[in-house]
Amino acid sequence: MGEYHLNKNYIPRLTPEYFHDVLDDSEHWQADVYRLAIGLARKTNVTRLIDLGCGRGKKLTPYANEFEITGIDYRQNVEYCRSKYNWGTWLSCDFENDVPEIATENAIVICADVIEHLIKPDALIKTLRNAAETAAYVLVSTPDRERLYRDPDRSPPDNKAHVREWTNAELEAWFVDEGLPVRWAGWTVSYEPQQNLNTSLIILSAADAPIDLPPNFQPASHWRKSARARTSTSKPMLKVWMTPTPSEAGRDLSNSINNIVCRLDKHLPDYGVELVENEQGADLRAGHAGQGSQEPIDVAHYHGLYPTSDGMESSGYFAINKNVIRNLKTAKAITAPSEWIADVLRRDMHVNPHVIGWGVDTQEWTPSPNPQGYVLWNKARVDHVSDPSPMIQLAGRMPKTLFLSTFGEGTPNIKTVGRQPYEVMKSYVRNAGVYLSLNVETFGIGTLEAMASGVPVLGFRLPNTDHLVEHGVHGFLAEPGDIDGLAEGLAYCQKHRKTLGENAREAVKVHSWDKVTEQFAAIYRAVLEPHKGAKISVVIPCHNYAAYVGEAIESVLNQQAAFKYEIIVVLDRCSDNSAEVVARYANRGVKAILADNGNLSATRNQGIEMATGEFICCLDADDRIGSPLYLQTLADALDKDRTLGIAFTSLQVMSADGVLGHSPSWPDGWDFDKQYARINQIPSLCMFRKEAWRRAGGFRPYYRYVEDAEFWTTMGEIGYGAQHVTHEPWFQYRLHDKSASQVHRTGEVPEPDWLEWHPGVKDGQRPFAAGGKAPKGSWPVRFYDKPEVSIIIPVGKGHEGTVTDALHSVEGQTFRMWEAIVVNDSGSDLHLENGFPWAREIKTKGCIGAGAARNLGAKQSHAPFIVFLDADDMLKPRFLEATLKAYRQHGRYAYTDWLTEEKQTNFVVHPTPEYSFQAVWERPSIHPVTTLLPRAWFDAVGGFDEEMTAFEDVDFFMKMLVHGFCGVRVPEPLLIYHLQSGFRRTAGEAIKDQFKVLLTKRYGGYMEGRTMCNCVEPPKGKPRVPPSPENIADYRESYGEMVKIQLTSEESPVGQVMFFGPATRVPYGRRARNDVFYVWEKDVTESEGIFTVVNDYETVPEPTLVPPAPNVITPPAVIEPEPEPIDSEEDTKEAPAAQDPVADVAKAEAPTEHGTEAEALDEPVVESNAKKIAEAAKPEKNAKTSKSGK
Repeated sequence: MGEYHLNKNYIPRLTPEYFHDVLDDSEHWQADVYRLAIGLARKTNVTRLIDLGCGRGKKLTPYANEFEITGIDYRQNVEYCRSKYNWGTWLSCDFENDVPEIATENAIVICADVIEHLIKPDALIKTLRNAAETAAYVLVSTPDRERLYRDPDRSPPDNKAHVREWTNAELEAWFVDEGLPVRWAGWTVSYEPQQNLNTSLIILSAADAPIDLPPNFQPASHWRKSARARTSTSKPMLKVWMTPTPSEAGRDLSNSINNIVCRLDKHLPDYGVELVENEQGADLRAGHAGQGSQEPIDVAHYHGLYPTSDGMESSGYFAINKNVIRNLKTAKAITAPSEWIADVLRRDMHVNPHVIGWGVDTQEWTPSPNPQGYVLWNKARVDHVSDPSPMIQLAGRMPKTLFLSTFGEGTPNIKTVGRQPYEVMKSYVRNAGVYLSLNVETFGIGTLEAMASGVPVLGFRLPNTDHLVEHGVHGFLAEPGDIDGLAEGLAYCQKHRKTLGENAREAVKVHSWDKVTEQFAAIYRAVLEPHKGAKISVVIPCHNYAAYVGEAIESVLNQQAAFKYEIIVVLDRCSDNSAEVVARYANRGVKAILADNGNLSATRNQGIEMATGEFICCLDADDRIGSPLYLQTLADALDKDRTLGIAFTSLQVMSADGVLGHSPSWPDGWDFDKQYARINQIPSLCMFRKEAWRRAGGFRPYYRYVEDAEFWTTMGEIGYGAQHVTHEPWFQYRLHDKSASQVHRTGEVPEPDWLEWHPGVKDGQRPFAAGGKAPKGSWPVRFYDKPEVSIIIPVGKGHEGTVTDALHSVEGQTFRMWEAIVVNDSGSDLHLENGFPWAREIKTKGCIGAGAARNLGAKQSHAPFIVFLDADDMLKPRFLEATLKAYRQHGRYAYTDWLTEEKQTNFVVHPTPEYSFQAVWERPSIHPVTTLLPRAWFDAVGGFDEEMTAFEDVDFFMKMLVHGFCGVRVPEPLLIYHLQSGFRRTAGEAIKDQFKVLLTKRYGGYMEGRTMCNCVEPPKGKPRVPPSPENIADYRESYGEMVKIQLTSEESPVGQVMFFGPATRVPYGRRARNDVFYVWEKDVTESEGIFTVVNDYETVPEPTLVPPAPNVITPPAVIEPEPEPIDSEEDTKEAPAAQDPVADVAKAEAPTEHGTEAEALDEPVVESNAKKIAEAAKPEKNAKTSKSGK
């Protein structure tokens, strides 16, 4: 390390050529720094500004009436300020030798672009140190050498007025070593008109208050946590072995993973992490996608899986997925670049990865000074995911436009270049007219690079493009499959290219590699943090087992282990002297918890929640551990193999009085296929990871007496294995008249089906990480990003504990394409990340009511159908399957029969009546609120009445009937309804009479038959009742089947009006053009040009609306924007002409009759001929060149 923390080979300019501010009165240096100072001053109620290096004071003029100002500079500048202004205190000094002592209490101190001019900055450093002790903030700025020149070794400075220039890292380290209290370090825009982030900014403060900076200040974010704690002798570098290694990645930067590795290799050392080439000696292992070694990966950088359940059925894709899944199973931490691919892990593995998008270097990816007019499709391969077909179809619609593509020939105006080296492809991207993003993207790093290059993006509204690109702001997004929309979007992007490109470049500034690498470094360090707490927690649930619980505790205290373990006894509703027995062991570290659960699962969960152990054993109070080596042996097995979630031993039966008996042949190993065949493989006493318990959602209270078997099944489904570690009978199981096995053997309580809500058992569609023998090496991967049903669960106060059963029933549906939305109106934390990370939680302010909560959930739903499920109810597994089938058959919302639990797993079926007008008007409710209905119908009737505190569901379905939206019964009991837990049902009884008055006021005409509803009319001569299973044959005879259609006639109403079948005169409710709904077949066959038949399983893309011309998105303002106190124009610089391989493409003859491509772009296009392109490429007239000094 050389002088002032510069490298030893740095050459300072010791004979600088200074200029005088009086000769450069128009110069205005670092306006953003001054704006920031003013904003911080106002925010902290500071009244004084002190400017070290005030120049001629003009920049301080706007603030003279608001602040007490002190300006300090060389004598010549100070004399000018004293003669010019009648405000302020002006002090002269020599910054290198004689800086006056100043009081900095209640002041903001600014030192903008001074330190680089000083031959000896020591005196200034001392002044800054003293000022920071009492000032609110001290702001110091100076040019960053590395960012100015792209060369960290550049010296001496190009600017002849500068003595030295530091990199940001050097400046930070120097200040810290000098004892300056660095609170924030980063970059802000320089004086240049390009507004590049080339200026280092350091904020000093002795206070601990957080600093909230605006977006145009980019932090060197490793200083955010505690800059003052970091010194040149800080922690040693963390060594990470990453696959691919940096040397392997550097061979081909056109591969996105390789590119990412090289970026991480460059930036991670700034955060104390080094990527090493040798696996031996590394602190941890990190693997991208399915890459790794023989040793388990510590951090899996997940880039997605191939959707092998949907068309990608090649064995090669299954093999690739197998390797990725292996890394996911062994990793201690997982990262994902987007929410889209993270959702697959949340759903099938119950794991919530760290979502960290990739970065882009906006100084590397810059707009081309002479962009070409071609449209670019840039994928490194062609497969089921990277499909060029939409690009080829678009090119066919735009024959006069040149398309440049890596792959995909098809029309004469497509020029293919194949896969290109990174630098060549970069040039193609920077010079493109429009960038295409037509396929799903795990993140979209290519899209990000195009946006950084100022190229507008034209794409489908698909993941992850829809998260990076805002329609009409950064580009144009058509609905998937809408080629006509793409054609309109291309014309739009060409017409507004300049504005869209500028907006896109501004938007990507938040995606810096600094932010990405800081988060990665934090994850690496967190993974290596030692576990805090016990190694193992033994949880003993106890209900009136005073006779046995002492033996259970003693068997744990007798363990011989090389680690710390703890014992937690949960006393659940004990009426005997169990508490007294447990209290005798308090002095030996045994903890006792009093509980009021009345349920073994809930009691175990309560104890595990309190446990600090990495591993958990649940020992029932009437059982014993039979060997002192039990804990050590099983813990060793779990430590050795991170794919294991469970370790267990054989067992031995003992009598009620503790006499040991026989050792049964069960358990005999772990076979998940047998577990799925309803043969439980694991005894209740075993050892499992607490993390596995958390991900599985804990023991389910619903599965009384078989909670173990269901729990092991869930753990196997989400990716954990199990091992029968030893056949020694170290689990001593007591048989007595109250044990669970005896209760089931006598039939006192029937055993629930512990596989009922595991649909993979019946249809073979297991979660992709599940155990068992996968036919092609890995189970098929499904994506859930296009749900057909949104299940909305409002959770009010008192139902926080029941929502888990409701969610479990949702996950157990045989129809998988759903999304779950939990509207938390309880005011409490539901902790849905434990077991249900796939549930989207919306938190209210609390107590907005069930109607408002349901409306809020519906408003944020994404699917065409809605199901409302109360938090204390459960869906049977076939609910969605059956109700969707009923809707498709009848074109009506669907409801089912329901069940109530009378006594532990004994259910009573409650049939619902068939749907009829009379039934709806004559009864308060013919079915529960849990039905399947189209979202469009919900919107059409206006949702639930939020003013009603009860019976809002009855009112809602009456509104549905009035609007012509009728129901159909599914005669199966597919809803479990908990009457006992309905607090609102009790409250509703109190206002029942008021409710009847309200209903009569709203619907009296319908109830009395004076007004008719708009549901389906019967054929002539048939009674006025809607179709039902009993009379559907009458309707089919006259009308045929019901057909799903789209209303496409040009004469169709644009706004919603009541629509009648053209042949049947059946009213189909309020409809508008492009609506999709069901009509009778007769209406389709006897009319022409009105309907388009729609396949039930296909989505018709909505036409994409062309947005208005985009507004320019300006960079966010500083905390308190101030007008520029400068009269002269900003300086400008001419951008150098780029040397690009696209020059040959620009000269290529396009296959049109009008000449070259530049002369024949498709209309409507701005800059559509060579003359306009040439005009756009002309350099602007330069203003005078700025000086980078003061």
